[in-house]
Amino acid sequence: MILNPKPMWGELLADLRSGEEPAKMSWRFHAGVADGYVRAAVAAGERTGIRDVCLSGGVFHNRLLTHLVCVGLRKAGLEIHLPILVSPGDGGLSYGQAAVAAALIAQTAAAKHED
Repeated sequence: MILNPKPMWGELLADLRSGEEPAKMSWRFHAGVADGYVRAAVAAGERTGIRDVCLSGGVFHNRLLTHLVCVGLRKAGLEIHLPILVSPGDGGLSYGQAAVAAALIAQTAAAKHED
């Protein structure tokens, strides 16, 4: 699924021209992005049968966006998994890469020990 941001920019520019309040514009922006994420997750779940959604990436440092996405996913009946012990951003990605590297090193060492 591809999320097309073009309509969003048109609406934001129209809001700016009409003098809309920044708080309302921000809310609409976040709600629109969250809706896109939820629609993508629902569509993926319908195609695959997977009902679990892992939210990760630096964008999920944004509490409002995270809240709106979680509300939408729960409403759609999907199971949500959020990072708790590590950052949802690059820090968590680095941690995961280090964990994979450690597992590969341990596997290689075990294989050498068996020889």
